[in-house]
Amino acid sequence: MVRIGYTMMTEQAGPRELVDHLVAAERAAFDFSVISDHSFPRLEAQGHAPYAWSVLGAAAQATTRIPLTTDRPSATTPR
Repeated sequence: MVRIGYTMMTEQAGPRELVDHLVAAERAAFDFSVISDHSFPRLEAQGHAPYAWSVLGAAAQATTRIPLTTDRPSATTPR
């Protein structure tokens, strides 16, 4: 079965925008969400790099069913 996910790109948008985009992705029936977890923007022109775990907390508060994880392997990443 194919599952379609949405990636919250912390380098591309600030935390409020990321949560708003994720709420829209949940409404559009995406199956899961991943957040990029970088300490700084890859390019200076991008200008964003919010703390992924804080954004995930806000995302969890704003959504009801979409699973959330980071793009970094850890104990919380589904395998």
